Amino acid sequence: MSAEITLQQMMIIFLLIMIGFVCKRKNLVSDENNRCLSQLMVYVFNPAIILSSMTGAEIETGVSMKTAFFMAAFLMIFTIIVAALISRLLTKDHMGRRLYQLMFSFSNVGFIGIPLIRALFGAEYLIYVAAFILVYNLLIYTYGYSLLDSEKKRWKLRDLRPMLNMGTLACIITLLLFFSRQRMPQIINNTVNYLGDAAVPISLLIIGVNLGQQSLPAVFRNVQTYIFCLLKLIVIPAIEVCIIKRLPISENLCELYAVLAAMPVGTMPQIMVVERGIPAEQCTNMIILSTLLSILTIPLIVYLFPFL
Repeated sequence: MSAEITLQQMMIIFLLIMIGFVCKRKNLVSDENNRCLSQLMVYVFNPAIILSSMTGAEIETGVSMKTAFFMAAFLMIFTIIVAALISRLLTKDHMGRRLYQLMFSFSNVGFIGIPLIRALFGAEYLIYVAAFILVYNLLIYTYGYSLLDSEKKRWKLRDLRPMLNMGTLACIITLLLFFSRQRMPQIINNTVNYLGDAAVPISLLIIGVNLGQQSLPAVFRNVQTYIFCLLKLIVIPAIEVCIIKRLPISENLCELYAVLAAMPVGTMPQIMVVERGIPAEQCTNMIILSTLLSILTIPLIVYLFPFL
């Protein structure tokens, strides 16, 4: 994995996002169209791209899935702890701190992480992204929602119901196929691959359409947004890379999780904030700016990888 190849892939991602941006600004995509595309991504295309990891070549057999789950849990929990500390330095507002913690901790693994990992490592390595997404979903539907719970109600098992979605189901099926060493019938493989191929451009077009809905001057003139992005996209990933490189794991898996650690802010924090009736402008601005800056910062983390 080289910084040059990563930069090329990020430029492709940027161009696809810009196409979505132009389509929105030219009114080629309505808000209703965007909602339909987003639903298709969540319920059809993203699950398909995860399942496509079981249609490719054999992945390295020496890597234990226990190690993959450990790495996913370590990265998520480490980020949560660091976010809790840093957020206190960024604002004194109680809810503002919680929003920062949410945005630091939960990145865009789905719409950007999956296409990028597939391009850099191959579809067969998405099995490790599936492990990461399972840990991610468990934490966001427990810890994530508790951050925004102003009433401090007691957490209950039924609060995990939203986690039972098509993305989680696809991860579980993929892992079951992996552990049982089974393969889907060829006709299913081909169908899943076609849907997975469609997921890459559509997910990035959706990001561009969402970008086209916003007032860009408001995004770029807030200094604190840049400070947040510096910490989120460079400082925290660099620290995490320094740690994971010293763990007894394969270099490929180390590189994969280094890329995932450098992802921009995900869309789930914004969805959760809107659901709770909390003003979402700050969250929206962080998503937009971190996504645009990640075009350069992800290749930077990859370039710095050998030196950390």
